[in-house]
Amino acid sequence: MSASVLRVYYQDTAVAFYEYMILLPPKIGAAYLLCYYQIPYLIFRRKYLQFFLSFLLSSYFFMILCRILAIHVVEEIFREGIFVQESLFEILTDYKVMLKVYFFRVRDF
Repeated sequence: MSASVLRVYYQDTAVAFYEYMILLPPKIGAAYLLCYYQIPYLIFRRKYLQFFLSFLLSSYFFMILCRILAIHVVEEIFREGIFVQESLFEILTDYKVMLKVYFFRVRDF
């Protein structure tokens, strides 16, 4: 392998590592909320509508948190050159990207 290929490989690996490590706490928080609050207190008590609404709201909240961390932490560390960051309004209203990138995907397992 040439030096440039190795540099790109290790840089991409470092970016992926930092992104996964920074996004890990929100994912842990989402799993904790689902396992220790939403399932026992809403599903087991047959409050399906409240579960559905709380699941949607908490998913949206954790997707926003992941997106903000990715933009304002990971991109700050690894960006090259000048770029325009997304505003908070753009992050809150860009639900298609958040669903595609940050929502649970079965193929990840």
